[in-house]
Formats: sequence, structure tokens, C-alpha cells
Amino acid sequence: MSNVFERLTGEAAIGEDVRLDAENVRESTGLHHAPSAEDGGARRGYHLNEYLTNRAFGGPEEGGWWYDTGTFVACHGVYPTREEASAALDAMQTRLAERRRGLHPPDSVLCSGWPAVQVEPHPGADFPRTRPRYE
Repeated sequence: MSNVFERLTGEAAIGEDVRLDAENVRESTGLHHAPSAEDGGARRGYHLNEYLTNRAFGGPEEGGWWYDTGTFVACHGVYPTREEASAALDAMQTRLAERRRGLHPPDSVLCSGWPAVQVEPHPGADFPRTRPRYE
């Protein structure tokens, strides 16, 4: 594939595998990372966090089970109220839909990452922190 933008938009050559990872998304879109300790740490408020989501096989118990995973990509801003963060999320839905075009959603075994943005009261982080166990 000639560049990461094609990878994000799913414009791969016929027979070419479309793969995404968090670093490719950051590089190609110019997204900024969540505030670090160097710039005063994470601000209070509602964070608009982007993840590359997928599903992982948990184990064979009860016929097999899966769990959701997410690799933190970037924070698109910190807003003082949930309403402002939700409005910002609504405004970016069209752009997010364009980036998903040609990609396989997380319920597909062909999924290599599905861009998702969430409003959260904390800075973004990969999830889950520890692999779930069947009990």
C-alpha cells in the first residue's frame, strides 16, 4: 500500500490486506496525544478519546467467548461538560464514518482495528488493563 491514508480509508489494491494500528492512525491524521506530565498532566473534564477497537478470543469455555479491546490513539480535546463533549463527538461522526469505510467491524474475524471515539471522564488508556478470565 502506498501510504497510510489509503490504509485508513480502505483504498487498498485488490488482494492487499488492510491493516491498522494506533501509531499509523496518529501519524496519518496528525492527532495529538492526551496531555502528559510534561504539559501539566491530564485536565479535568470530559475527554474525547479515540481508540482502535477489536475483539479478542477469551477462551473455549461455554462454546467460546470473546471480549472487547481498545488501543488508545489520541485525545481530541477535553471539555468542561459532557454536553459539550457530546456535541464535539456528534460533529466528528461524518469524518469517523469516512475513516471506517472499507474496514471490517469488530465482530468480523477480518477486523484489524475499528476507529471509535468515546466521551470519558478520564484520559484515554488501552483497555482492558488485564485480560478477562472466564469464571
